[in-house]
Amino acid sequence: MIKFFLILTSILFSSMSNSNYLCSGKVIHLGSDGRLAVSNGFGVHKLCLLTDDKCKFWASLLTTAKIADKSVSIYYSHPSIGGNQNHSACQNIGDWVIPSDTPYYVQLN
Repeated sequence: MIKFFLILTSILFSSMSNSNYLCSGKVIHLGSDGRLAVSNGFGVHKLCLLTDDKCKFWASLLTTAKIADKSVSIYYSHPSIGGNQNHSACQNIGDWVIPSDTPYYVQLN
């Protein structure tokens, strides 16, 4: 029974870790129309409403990255895509869109 539980747990956690992807690159565009709009090389993505505390922090972090000419990674949630998707899923998000895959984490590299 314990072996079954361990196998089941490892399967669940391995599939959960593959359910998210990230897009990394330097901040090319940073702006706002009430939403935080950013491009790190994959089109302009409207990440969040600037009235949200998390979004204010992301805006600060992205501004710092833009000024310092640093790369950022933006993590998105998708039920079946995983890993670093710089040349596939990231390109498919679109340009000047609210991503259908939820952005959930922004990291200064």
